[in-house]
Amino acid sequence: MSGVRALQRQGAALLGLVAILALAISALFIAGLERNHSLARERERNGQILQLARQALIGHVAHLASLPTELNPGRLPCPEAAGFFGTTSEGVAAASCKQPALGRLPWRTLGLEKLRDATGEPLWYAVSPGWALPNVTASLTINSDSHGKLAVDGRAEAAIALIFAPGRPLQVAASSQCAARDQQRRAKDIAGNPVSPDARDFLECENATLPADGSFTTVGPPGSFNDQVVQVSVADLVPALEAAIAVRVAREIVPGLKTLYAGAEWGLAPDNLVYPYAARFAADKLDPDAGRGSAGTLQGLLPLTRAQGCDPATELRCDPGFVAWSASPPPTHAAQPGSSAVLYGAEFTPSSRCTFTPADVQCVLYTSAEGFLNLAVSATAANVAMALRRLDKGVAAPGFADDAATTPRALNAMFATDGTARVTFAGFVNAPGTPATCVRANPPTSVPCQRRAVSVPISLLADHALLDPLAAGTGWFLRNDWHRLSYYALSPGHAAATAAPRTCGLPPRDCLSVGSATGSGRARVLLILAGRDLAGAPRPGSKVSDYLDSEENRNGDFTFEQRRIDARFNDRLLLVDAAP
Repeated sequence: MSGVRALQRQGAALLGLVAILALAISALFIAGLERNHSLARERERNGQILQLARQALIGHVAHLASLPTELNPGRLPCPEAAGFFGTTSEGVAAASCKQPALGRLPWRTLGLEKLRDATGEPLWYAVSPGWALPNVTASLTINSDSHGKLAVDGRAEAAIALIFAPGRPLQVAASSQCAARDQQRRAKDIAGNPVSPDARDFLECENATLPADGSFTTVGPPGSFNDQVVQVSVADLVPALEAAIAVRVAREIVPGLKTLYAGAEWGLAPDNLVYPYAARFAADKLDPDAGRGSAGTLQGLLPLTRAQGCDPATELRCDPGFVAWSASPPPTHAAQPGSSAVLYGAEFTPSSRCTFTPADVQCVLYTSAEGFLNLAVSATAANVAMALRRLDKGVAAPGFADDAATTPRALNAMFATDGTARVTFAGFVNAPGTPATCVRANPPTSVPCQRRAVSVPISLLADHALLDPLAAGTGWFLRNDWHRLSYYALSPGHAAATAAPRTCGLPPRDCLSVGSATGSGRARVLLILAGRDLAGAPRPGSKVSDYLDSEENRNGDFTFEQRRIDARFNDRLLLVDAAP
């Protein structure tokens, strides 16, 4: 019996051990579940905080892009300046940064509270080259075709920015992916002074490369990586940017186009507006025809050929000879009211005459020896209807007096049906004369006269302000190449080569028809801001279909449409000149 009882006691002990072991295993299992649940809660919390920061970043960039003071619409802020940590400027972005840039999220610049992840750590931030200012005077080129330059998980050009929740400090083990580091996070040194945070003590492995190399990761070795990352791609940011750019084009670019060729100085009544012909659609900035308008072309790109302040050797859009004096009809001259001197014409030898080069009209004048001469010179300039020009009566015209209240100059032009413009420049001649003798054949007469020379340069047809990439208020449009993404269409009745613009009515082709979900309307001229590529077409390209999503907008007729902006359509129509 004693043996049986001993066995019973041993069995009970074993059962107790089994129960204890089961309880221990259960406790470990429950602890593991709790840890996993805690980690899941942390990741969920981090995801919410990261998305809040991401939306704030996109909203901040779109807001800045809509402001007339923003010279680089679409630019991202730099990370927080290192010297701002622990000061009243903490959370303010650095004015410029070497890129790719990595630092703490500039929460104050974004209008946020100091966001922290689930472990209480502030967020970190990386920005792509080309999307933030490398120096405070830099100009960026950002538009719908821009690319991010940050690689993520081995995928090139994946993001324009990254935001990190750094998590708890780790003891990072050395591996092929990570540099060993025992992360230490100190806010102050021994003396109590703020310590600028070191990215290697917050981020791990490929994310902690200093200086940043543009390659980042969302995964890493267990136990050595706990960064949680949200990406900001071009597709995330550009729709908001395009909406802001559409507002700025309507506010800052359209008014200049609408008043380009308008008013009495262009021989037009106040209610008659004409517009230049379009340039052939060529979005590639290396295309030799970029910017040059073409006679009869009603749809394409804005004709943005420059003539002044540029170098043809370095800028294809620079073509000083495109708008030039031409032979037919030839230049003429005539004395105007206010003249007291007699202008001797063809009946005298020598006689007054005008000749020209593409750059200048030169007139040799023979006048009476005494008196004042108010002279008008008329000449024909080619391609004015294929360009954006303004009349500048203050231009230096050798031999003419400067414009003044007592001796005002006059300058006007009128388009011909071939797109040329007949330009008349009038002003008082103040060139000193050379004594001469003028002889009239019938009846034979010799009179004392004086020889004078004047010159009228083609530069009085000056570049319009919209052509200047440095112009305040409008230069951003060219610098960021938005003009290559702006499709231009005009009705034939309002081309600058039309002597008498027709009213926007019947027949229908005298007007552009614009349809939308809310109804239809008419326009004389419109722009379509082509959005980000939605179909995977290579850019730049020469086909309109690579840029405009609607067949109605790209088929070359006079009917256009504005549909709801979504994942399949992002053409934005802007009415330059809406018809009543």
